[in-house]
Amino acid sequence: MGACCVCAIKYRSQRLIPSPVSITVYVICAVEFFVRFWKDKPVRKDETSLKAEEERTAGMDMRMKTMIIGLTFNTTCLFIR
Repeated sequence: MGACCVCAIKYRSQRLIPSPVSITVYVICAVEFFVRFWKDKPVRKDETSLKAEEERTAGMDMRMKTMIIGLTFNTTCLFIR
């Protein structure tokens, strides 16, 4: 019982707020992903795919747009905090 209480106390005393540097790195990676997704320009081409060049990836449905809006709102709130 003593070890569990010590771990809980140490965990509570640690800083639980993400640092601005880690949030900024996350935002940069997310922006790069969405730009590549919208422009249909992956980091590397898939050589084994039988997909024609004129075909595009599937568009975003309403659930995907809602998730992106939610992630944007969440990240903005973390920056403000």
